[in-house]
Amino acid sequence: MSSPHLIHHAEACGCRSSIYQGPYTLVRAREKEKERERERERERERERERERERERELKHTLTHIYTYKALISYVYKIKDTGTTSALLGDDDDDDKDDDDDDDDDDDDYHVDDDDEEYQYEDDYNDDKGSKSAISRSIVC
Repeated sequence: MSSPHLIHHAEACGCRSSIYQGPYTLVRAREKEKERERERERERERERERERERERELKHTLTHIYTYKALISYVYKIKDTGTTSALLGDDDDDDKDDDDDDDDDDDDYHVDDDDEEYQYEDDYNDDKGSKSAISRSIVC
């Protein structure tokens, strides 16, 4: 009933007869296909992780760009008003009276008549160089 070929095959793979040889081969093929599918899924997950990492790096870079843009806009806004001419290195404003700078600080604050809260006007003005834009941009 058992040929020498089947006995040799049985010793090699552990199956007992030729009846189990067919299903054993099918089961093994299914296991190999499942393993290949798991490997493809792991590769897709690695690609998704690489894509998420690229997005994080891009967001981080854009945050720096927007922060620098906001800071530059803020510096130019200050430069246009002339309040930090010494900081920016402008010596053209020497003929201006320094006593007028104290009065400008009062203009930045106002009282809301409804609930009488003090609000900093730059926080609610345009986002070009305002302090709120700078604070929102720095998230690193």
